[in-house]
Amino acid sequence: MTSMARTGIEHGTVRGWRQHQRHRVPLTNECGCREARRRNDQARQAKVANQPPPPQLTPPPGLWAPTQASPALGTPIKGKELAEGDVIVHVGRHYPVNHFVAYVGSLRDELGHDTRTAVCGTWEMAIGPQATIHIVPRDEQVCPPHAHARDACQS
Repeated sequence: MTSMARTGIEHGTVRGWRQHQRHRVPLTNECGCREARRRNDQARQAKVANQPPPPQLTPPPGLWAPTQASPALGTPIKGKELAEGDVIVHVGRHYPVNHFVAYVGSLRDELGHDTRTAVCGTWEMAIGPQATIHIVPRDEQVCPPHAHARDACQS
């Protein structure tokens, strides 16, 4: 059975609970709202206390910035050191650099005024002078850029 107090709250109903929340009417003992709030707070605190810590979301050190050469990731060099004949390692694929052309684009200010575009068959990549590029180690490159008319070397 519901009762309406002077405030217009329908005590003892879900609607009454929502009315307490929406109108910010103080909780009362009349309908049990104060006791229900206390039980909800206790249940929430118990749940939080028993929860395991959240999983670690940060990658292990060295995963994104390898400190040494890796066959899968290539050897890191600066963009200004990239030369024709180098083989870029990008997303697990190999792209031999055939030649460079001047960079034409809106990122020149962010990448640097000496930015150039490495042409690797039909694939191109903007290379800023201070960007870190991963290449196949120069002593292991077996894929000369003139040997491929298209992106045949993408292994």
